[in-house]
Order: sequence, then structure tokens, then C-alpha cells
Amino acid sequence: MEGENVEIIENGPSVLGTRKYWDDIYKRDNKNFEDFGDIGDSWFGEESVVKMVDWVVDHYPEPNKSIIDLGCGNGEVLLGLAEEGFKDLTGIDYSEYSIELSKKIAKKEGYDFVKFETVDFLNDAELEKLGKYDIILDKGTYDAISLNPDNKLEDENSPINVYPKAVKQLMNKDSVFLITSCNYTEEELKLKFKNYFKDFSRVKYPSIKFGGVEGQTICTLAFKLIDAE
Repeated sequence: MEGENVEIIENGPSVLGTRKYWDDIYKRDNKNFEDFGDIGDSWFGEESVVKMVDWVVDHYPEPNKSIIDLGCGNGEVLLGLAEEGFKDLTGIDYSEYSIELSKKIAKKEGYDFVKFETVDFLNDAELEKLGKYDIILDKGTYDAISLNPDNKLEDENSPINVYPKAVKQLMNKDSVFLITSCNYTEEELKLKFKNYFKDFSRVKYPSIKFGGVEGQTICTLAFKLIDAE
């Protein structure tokens, strides 16, 4: 059976899994944007942004889908989709400074119709306000959540265990969940989400070989609900 021999190696805890870390990052990036017009770092590199945007465009050529980006950072993925003609775009992040930066960049680039909101989607009350979306995006947010010092794998209320339940709540039966990770391999992600999602598609990245083993430094997978008919 696929994935049965996969051993998931968890990383963390780390400061990268804390809100303070990201608040500090986006406070700095806001200042740099105001002073120099610098939009900040592209986490995982520009290629991962292009790959995610291209996947959405290839699979949904009519730009009429509702899309939400979980942990949108500086909004780069949504702004890439806006450039391709998508209009129903929402970015959320638990850092108010991330949302502040995203709004500034969107306005400067002429895409101020993109909605950006400060939301902690792992909080039930805040999650309830979001509704359903056709496409759910995550570039690095699950990775950061996996590094949260509060995680206890045996505790169903830990952030890392609440995450797939929250994503599922944002989906309807036809929704797609597209995630990019550098902390987990494709097989590890499939195993992590096996009780909630089935893999639907993958994005190809260049492979590297080290010590006789070939693999990727990053992966992007698309999932659908396992109980969707």
C-alpha cells in the first residue's frame, strides 16, 4: 500500500513556528517596502510561486474560481493569479503586519481588489467566518505550523493536527487544496493528510542527486477531499 513504509521525520520546534518571528519579519519588510519599495523575500524562491500560479491557470483556465491563500505572507501568489485575470482572491495571515504589507503591494501594483484579512484559521471562531472556496493554497504555512513549539503529535488540539481539519472545513466537494512544502516529501504529505484528502495532482520540480539518492528540495501537491463524490 502506498506510503505504508514512509517514516515521517518531524522538524522543530523552532522560532519559525511562532507568531512573534513572523510579526518581526513583516514589520521589517513593511519598513523596507516604505523606504525602498522592496516587497520582501519569496519563501522557497520565485520558482515555487510561478509553479503554483501556472498549476492553477492550467487546471482552471477560466478565472472564475474563488481562491484563498492560507498564510499569504506578502501576497505574491495571489498577485500572480490576479495578473492572470483571477478576481475572487482572498489572502489571510495571522500576522497583521503581513496583511498590512500585502495590501500596500497590491495597491501599488493595481490589484487592490484582492482581499487581505488578518485571520488565524486554526481558531474555530475565526475559521467559521471564512466560508468555502474552490481552491485553497498554502505555500510554506503548514511547514511553519509544523515548527510550532506548542505541537504535541498525540494531542488532537495541537496546531499541526488542527490544520487538516481547518482546511477541510474551507472545502466543498469539488474544491482543490494545493500545498507547497520544503519540510515534507510528497509521500510524507500524503501520509500526513491520508484521513482527510486524496492526492489529485503534483507539480514537477528538478530533481537533485546526493549520496546516490535522487529527490527534490521542494514539493507541490494538489489534494481533493477523500469523501467527495
